[in-house]
Amino acid sequence: MLNGKIALVTGGSRGIGKEIALKFAENGATVISGDLIDPDYSHENVSHIKLNVTDRENIKDAAKEIKEKYGRLDILVNNAGITKDGLLMRMTEDQWDAVINVNLKGVFNMTQAVSRSMLKARKGSIITLSSVVGLHGNAGQTNYAATKGGVIAMSKCWAKEFGGRNVRA
Repeated sequence: MLNGKIALVTGGSRGIGKEIALKFAENGATVISGDLIDPDYSHENVSHIKLNVTDRENIKDAAKEIKEKYGRLDILVNNAGITKDGLLMRMTEDQWDAVINVNLKGVFNMTQAVSRSMLKARKGSIITLSSVVGLHGNAGQTNYAATKGGVIAMSKCWAKEFGGRNVRA
């Protein structure tokens, strides 16, 4: 089903991202795992690159490297995410900024970086992971809930912007 597809999974070194990368690879995709953390696994169809979703220059370099090596990117999986929980009255600005920068701005950065080539090719898929917390909230997770609700809204916008060119979000 994914034979011949080139996929980038952000946050692909561990947790959900690792499982996505492995499942895509087992189903025939060539997978690039982009993460700041070194992976604790290997698979013949998975390569790893250092990727910081908050660093637009690093993202630009990674996108260029992928295009040079593989010629295209068919699937982006926006999976990278962090939590820095705290009740609102105790949440620091650093906790707020860190989660917003990775979970919300990181998704924006990655999608903006790869969508142009997908739109030009008139094909591609952008998969963004969210959470039920983005719909219902959770005590102590104001920052996380804001990002997960935000990525749901952004994905709905992108579905409308990109759908006419056969790029799914």
